[in-house]
Amino acid sequence: MVEDIWAGYVTSEEAAAAAATADLIPNGTYEGTVLQATSDLNDQGDSPLYGKPVANCRVELYEVNGKTRTTFFRATSVDIRDAQGKLFSATKLGHQLAKATGTLGKPFDATLQAAQETRLRYRVGLLPERDGYEARNAVFAISPCRG
Repeated sequence: MVEDIWAGYVTSEEAAAAAATADLIPNGTYEGTVLQATSDLNDQGDSPLYGKPVANCRVELYEVNGKTRTTFFRATSVDIRDAQGKLFSATKLGHQLAKATGTLGKPFDATLQAAQETRLRYRVGLLPERDGYEARNAVFAISPCRG
């Protein structure tokens, strides 16, 4: 019987936790290039970005433990702040992207195009499991490559 071969094999809480983070990119700063940026108006009614233009960016990171890996981030040039005046993460990344690509003062579509043509540095970190979301990667900062 098929069930008999599984006797004694169980998944522990520790094994499940390790599997949840096994494919995540380690904390670090990596050079990379935006592969694709799709823009739309945010339709999440509970988000501070609701009704605002947002770019969903897929970035290819180089030399992540000897491999090329991809991750995602959202960016906007719309200035959005929380109640304490702190920049919303998509705004912060949008402003950093414009500065790093040399497109300050230009329409944000020029910034997104330049990000697809320019190698930049992306600081990536891990967000722990929280509020029903699994652990995941996040881009925390974007800067020009040192050269």
